[in-house]
Amino acid sequence: VGIECREKDQRVLDLISVLHHSKTAKRVEAERAMNNRLSGGCQVPVAGHATLEGNKILLKGFVGSINGQKRINTQHVDLIENANELGILVAEEMISKGAMEILNQIENEL
Repeated sequence: VGIECREKDQRVLDLISVLHHSKTAKRVEAERAMNNRLSGGCQVPVAGHATLEGNKILLKGFVGSINGQKRINTQHVDLIENANELGILVAEEMISKGAMEILNQIENEL
């Protein structure tokens, strides 16, 4: 569930605060950090999946070519409070394995 409201509308912020789930937010933070670092979007095969294990978060990342012949997978674990850094770490490892070449090729074909 995604909800938007005015930044300083405290009445609405108070009303929707019960909907915030901090553990889910940390999972999403890691996945988004990875996706942002890879400049991922709806047109490219980039996937991230974060799960919680106690006070740690596991992030699995994937980048693949359109035809499925090239695939890059990686995963790392870190403390929940390091969700953003974890996302960047996973993305950087995939970049070191050739993810940007795959993504650039796809972008050029679109």
